[in-house]
Amino acid sequence: MPYGPEWKACWKLFTTSQLYATLVRKMAGSSILSVAYGFDVNVVQDSVYTYNAEKALDGLIAASIPGSFLVDYLPWLKYIPSWVPGASLQCQARIWKADMEKLLHGPFAATKSSLIEGGVDPCFVTRCFEQLGDPNSNVERMIEQTSGTIISSRPPAGSTDTTIIALTNFFLAMVKYPEYQKKAQHELDRVIGNDRLPDFSDKSSLPYIQAIVNEVLRWQPVNPLVLAHLSNIQRISNP
Repeated sequence: MPYGPEWKACWKLFTTSQLYATLVRKMAGSSILSVAYGFDVNVVQDSVYTYNAEKALDGLIAASIPGSFLVDYLPWLKYIPSWVPGASLQCQARIWKADMEKLLHGPFAATKSSLIEGGVDPCFVTRCFEQLGDPNSNVERMIEQTSGTIISSRPPAGSTDTTIIALTNFFLAMVKYPEYQKKAQHELDRVIGNDRLPDFSDKSSLPYIQAIVNEVLRWQPVNPLVLAHLSNIQRISNP
C-alpha cells in the first residue's frame, strides 16, 4: 500500500485497535445484557456481569477448539477422575462450569429481584414473566436458561462475539474502501439529517446502508461454516 491518506487511516486504526476492541466489546456486552435483563447500559459496562460473561465465554471458546485436549483423541479419558495427574480437562471443566453458573444465575436473579420490587426496565425476562403470569419452577428455569443463551457468544446462540466481529469487520471495510463510506454518509445525511439517529422505520429508505450491512456479513461471515465433526461408526473408504 503506497503512503498516503489510506495508509495513514490504516495506521491510525492499527495503533488504536486495542481501544476500538475494548469499546466495541463493552458496547456489545452491555447492550445485550440490557436487552436480556433490563440492566442500565451505562451502569453495566464495567459491572461484574460483563466480567463473568467474558470469563464464561472464554471457556466456551477454548473448549470448542478441536484438539485442545487429549480427550479429543482418546475419548475414554473423560472418565478419569479429576484428582488423577494429567486430568487437566476435568479440573478446567469444573472452573468453566462455575463461571457458566454465575453467568446464568447472577443476572437472572438480579432481574427477578428487581421485578418483584418494580424497578426494572422492560426486557426479555420481564416479557416472559408477563406472558406466563406466575410460572412454576420448571418454567422459571427455562426462562433463566433461555435468557442465558442470549448472551452466549458461540453458535447457535451467538450474540456478543458475533456482534463484535461484525462491527470490527465493518470498520475494516470502511477504512479499506472510504469511497463507499462517503456514499453511505451521503445517504444518511439526505434521509436522516443531523437532528436524530436512524431507527428501524428508516430501513426501507436506506438501501445503500442495508447493502453495506449485507456485504459485511457476506464478505467476512461471523459464524464458522465448517464445524469439526467425526463419524460415530467405523468406515472404510476405498481409494
